[in-house]
Amino acid sequence: MEFLDQLETRLVDLLSRFDRVKNERNRLRAEVEALTARIAGLEERNRNLDAALAREENRRGEALKHIDALLHKIHEYDSVE
Repeated sequence: MEFLDQLETRLVDLLSRFDRVKNERNRLRAEVEALTARIAGLEERNRNLDAALAREENRRGEALKHIDALLHKIHEYDSVE
């Protein structure tokens, strides 16, 4: 009888451990899903920021070309006088 009692105790312990492991697995799955969603949001934001940076770099380049053209006109004007 003692053996059956020990076996029952061990079985209850194992089932309890199984439940804890299952709960931990579910918690980790939920955490992974949340992190995956956050990563997707950050990747989208990164793409948007990259595009905005490219637009700003393009505008800067165009502004520098415009400034160079204006400086060239000023130099031409100065050299004529």
